[in-house]
Amino acid sequence: MADGEVDWAGQIVALKRDGYIAVEPHLAPSVRSVRTALDRFRGLIG
Repeated sequence: MADGEVDWAGQIVALKRDGYIAVEPHLAPSVRSVRTALDRFRGLIG
């Protein structure tokens, strides 16, 4: 969930509406990058 052109907030709203939220963490390039992505995700699903 890096910065870019994807409307992540809109995507999360649509996924929640459809009853589907899944997280597939990949530990490459680092655990830190996974933690950063999860923090951003948590902020969006609030």
